[in-house]
Amino acid sequence: MAQTLENEIRQFEKAGIHVQCVQEDGKVAYQTKVDFNTCNSCAYLRLLPDPDPFDWFDDDEQKAICGKIGKKIEGALSVFEASRVEIPSWCPQKEK
Repeated sequence: MAQTLENEIRQFEKAGIHVQCVQEDGKVAYQTKVDFNTCNSCAYLRLLPDPDPFDWFDDDEQKAICGKIGKKIEGALSVFEASRVEIPSWCPQKEK
Protein backbone atom coordinates (compact mmCIF):
# COMPACT_ATOMS: atom_id res chain seq x y z
CA MET A 1 0.00 0.00 0.00
CA ALA A 2 2.76 2.49 0.96
CA GLN A 3 4.62 1.63 -2.24
CA THR A 4 1.48 2.46 -4.25
CA LEU A 5 1.26 5.87 -2.54
CA GLU A 6 4.94 6.55 -3.22
CA ASN A 7 4.45 5.65 -6.90
CA GLU A 8 1.43 7.94 -7.12
CA ILE A 9 3.38 10.82 -5.53
CA ARG A 10 6.25 10.26 -7.99
CA GLN A 11 3.80 10.34 -10.92
CA PHE A 12 2.31 13.64 -9.74
CA GLU A 13 5.75 15.19 -9.22
CA LYS A 14 6.94 13.92 -12.60
CA ALA A 15 3.95 15.74 -14.14
CA GLY A 16 5.04 18.95 -12.37
CA ILE A 17 2.38 18.82 -9.64
CA HIS A 18 3.52 19.64 -6.12
CA VAL A 19 2.32 17.18 -3.46
CA GLN A 20 1.53 17.80 0.20
CA CYS A 21 0.59 14.86 2.46
CA VAL A 22 -0.95 15.64 5.84
CA GLN A 23 -1.46 13.06 8.60
CA GLU A 24 -4.74 12.75 10.51
CA ASP A 25 -3.33 14.85 13.35
CA GLY A 26 -2.58 17.67 10.88
CA LYS A 27 1.19 17.20 10.78
CA VAL A 28 2.73 17.65 7.35
CA ALA A 29 4.25 14.26 6.52
CA TYR A 30 5.61 15.14 3.10
CA GLN A 31 5.79 18.14 0.83
CA THR A 32 7.38 18.30 -2.62
CA LYS A 33 8.87 21.75 -2.25
CA VAL A 34 9.42 23.26 1.19
CA ASP A 35 10.17 26.97 1.52
CA PHE A 36 12.25 27.32 4.67
CA ASN A 37 11.01 30.91 5.05
CA THR A 38 7.50 29.60 5.83
CA CYS A 39 5.87 27.64 8.63
CA ASN A 40 5.82 24.57 6.37
CA SER A 41 9.37 23.72 7.41
CA CYS A 42 8.40 23.75 11.11
CA ALA A 43 7.63 20.52 12.97
CA TYR A 44 4.93 22.33 15.00
CA LEU A 45 2.76 23.28 12.00
CA ARG A 46 -0.63 21.55 11.92
CA LEU A 47 -3.02 21.83 8.98
CA LEU A 48 -6.58 20.99 9.98
CA PRO A 49 -9.91 21.17 8.14
CA ASP A 50 -11.57 24.59 8.17
CA PRO A 51 -14.62 24.24 5.90
CA ASP A 52 -16.95 27.17 5.36
CA PRO A 53 -20.40 26.01 6.58
CA PHE A 54 -22.12 28.51 4.29
CA ASP A 55 -20.20 27.70 1.10
CA TRP A 56 -20.09 24.13 -0.20
CA PHE A 57 -17.40 25.11 -2.70
CA ASP A 58 -14.85 25.71 0.09
CA ASP A 59 -15.14 22.36 1.89
CA ASP A 60 -11.43 21.66 1.38
CA GLU A 61 -10.17 24.80 3.13
CA GLN A 62 -7.66 24.36 5.93
CA LYS A 63 -6.48 26.29 8.95
CA ALA A 64 -2.85 26.50 10.07
CA ILE A 65 -2.23 25.98 13.78
CA CYS A 66 1.00 26.35 15.77
CA GLY A 67 1.17 23.05 17.63
CA LYS A 68 3.69 24.43 20.12
CA ILE A 69 1.32 27.01 21.62
CA GLY A 70 -2.01 25.94 20.08
CA LYS A 71 -2.61 29.28 18.39
CA LYS A 72 -4.25 29.74 14.98
CA ILE A 73 -1.81 31.14 12.42
CA GLU A 74 -4.26 31.52 9.56
CA GLY A 75 -7.63 30.19 8.46
CA ALA A 76 -9.64 29.59 5.28
CA LEU A 77 -6.53 28.48 3.38
CA SER A 78 -6.89 26.92 -0.03
CA VAL A 79 -4.84 23.83 -0.79
CA PHE A 80 -2.26 26.01 -2.55
CA GLU A 81 -2.05 28.56 0.28
CA ALA A 82 -1.54 25.77 2.83
CA SER A 83 1.70 24.79 1.09
CA ARG A 84 3.28 28.15 2.01
CA VAL A 85 2.02 29.44 5.36
CA GLU A 86 3.72 32.72 6.28
CA ILE A 87 5.56 32.86 9.60
CA PRO A 88 3.64 35.12 12.01
CA SER A 89 5.36 37.88 13.98
CA TRP A 90 4.53 36.07 17.25
CA CYS A 91 6.22 32.77 16.21
CA PRO A 92 7.73 31.05 19.29
CA GLN A 93 10.48 29.53 17.12
CA LYS A 94 11.80 32.86 15.80
CA GLU A 95 15.24 33.82 16.98
CA LYS A 96 15.11 36.85 19.23
